[in-house]
Amino acid sequence: MLLAHTDDRPFDQDNFRDRFVAAVRVAWVGDGEDKRRLGSVRPHDLRHTYAGRLVRSNVALQQVQDLLGHASIRTTQRYAKLGDSQWNEVRQVLG
Repeated sequence: MLLAHTDDRPFDQDNFRDRFVAAVRVAWVGDGEDKRRLGSVRPHDLRHTYAGRLVRSNVALQQVQDLLGHASIRTTQRYAKLGDSQWNEVRQVLG
C-alpha cells in the first residue's frame, strides 16, 4: 500500500522499515553509566506502546479500536489488562 507524504511523494513502507531499523541500530538511551544501546525495536512495537499508553490513560477500548483500525474489539481487548490499577506500582518502578 502506498500512502502519500504531505508533499505528495509516495510513502514506501519497505524504505521506512529499513531506515527505522538503521536508526534504532545506532540509538542510545540513558545517561552516564546507565547509557546503553536501545536494542531491537520494530515499527509495530511503537503501535503496541501507543495502544498501551492510551489504555493506561483510561481511553475507552472502543476509541483505541478506532484509532488502531482494528476490525474487531476482540483484537483491541488484548490491551485491556494494561488498564488494571493493580499494575500502578509496577508502572511507577518502570517509569
